[in-house]
Amino acid sequence: ECADVIEDAGITFRKGDVVDLQEKLQGLCDNPETVSLYKQKSAEYISKKYKWDDVVQKTLQLYKAK
Repeated sequence: ECADVIEDAGITFRKGDVVDLQEKLQGLCDNPETVSLYKQKSAEYISKKYKWDDVVQKTLQLYKAK
Protein backbone atom coordinates (compact mmCIF):
# COMPACT_ATOMS: atom_id res chain seq x y z
CA GLU A 1 0.00 0.00 0.00
CA CYS A 2 1.29 3.47 -0.82
CA ALA A 3 -1.67 5.78 -0.22
CA ASP A 4 0.55 8.72 0.76
CA VAL A 5 2.26 8.64 -2.61
CA ILE A 6 -0.72 8.18 -4.92
CA GLU A 7 -3.38 10.13 -3.00
CA ASP A 8 -6.51 9.73 -5.15
CA ALA A 9 -4.67 8.89 -8.38
CA GLY A 10 -4.76 5.13 -7.83
CA ILE A 11 -6.29 2.20 -6.00
CA THR A 12 -5.35 1.34 -2.44
CA PHE A 13 -6.00 -1.70 -0.28
CA ARG A 14 -6.16 -2.28 3.44
CA LYS A 15 -2.66 -2.81 4.82
CA GLY A 16 -1.88 -6.47 5.34
CA ASP A 17 -5.25 -7.57 3.88
CA VAL A 18 -4.50 -10.05 1.11
CA VAL A 19 -8.19 -10.60 0.37
CA ASP A 20 -8.78 -6.86 -0.09
CA LEU A 21 -5.74 -6.66 -2.40
CA GLN A 22 -7.02 -9.62 -4.43
CA GLU A 23 -10.47 -8.04 -4.75
CA LYS A 24 -9.02 -4.72 -5.88
CA LEU A 25 -6.74 -6.40 -8.44
CA GLN A 26 -9.58 -8.54 -9.76
CA GLY A 27 -11.77 -5.46 -10.05
CA LEU A 28 -9.09 -3.75 -12.12
CA CYS A 29 -8.61 -6.83 -14.32
CA ASP A 30 -12.36 -6.89 -14.93
CA ASN A 31 -12.51 -3.16 -15.78
CA PRO A 32 -9.80 -2.10 -18.22
CA GLU A 33 -11.51 1.27 -18.72
CA THR A 34 -10.96 2.04 -15.03
CA VAL A 35 -7.29 1.11 -15.42
CA SER A 36 -7.01 3.52 -18.37
CA LEU A 37 -8.53 6.34 -16.32
CA TYR A 38 -6.16 5.72 -13.40
CA LYS A 39 -3.22 5.45 -15.79
CA GLN A 40 -3.91 8.92 -17.17
CA LYS A 41 -4.72 10.45 -13.79
CA SER A 42 -1.65 9.00 -12.09
CA ALA A 43 0.70 10.03 -14.89
CA GLU A 44 -0.51 13.63 -14.66
CA TYR A 45 -0.32 13.60 -10.86
CA ILE A 46 3.21 12.19 -10.73
CA SER A 47 4.47 14.53 -13.44
CA LYS A 48 3.23 17.54 -11.47
CA LYS A 49 4.27 16.36 -8.01
CA TYR A 50 7.70 14.94 -8.83
CA LYS A 51 9.27 17.26 -11.37
CA TRP A 52 12.81 16.06 -12.09
CA ASP A 53 14.39 19.52 -11.86
CA ASP A 54 12.81 20.06 -8.43
CA VAL A 55 14.00 16.65 -7.22
CA VAL A 56 17.56 17.40 -8.37
CA GLN A 57 17.56 20.82 -6.70
CA LYS A 58 16.28 19.42 -3.40
CA THR A 59 18.85 16.63 -3.52
CA LEU A 60 21.67 19.10 -4.14
CA GLN A 61 20.46 21.27 -1.26
CA LEU A 62 20.56 18.27 1.04
CA TYR A 63 24.10 17.40 -0.02
CA LYS A 64 25.26 20.98 0.43
CA ALA A 65 23.70 21.19 3.89
CA LYS A 66 25.82 18.29 5.18
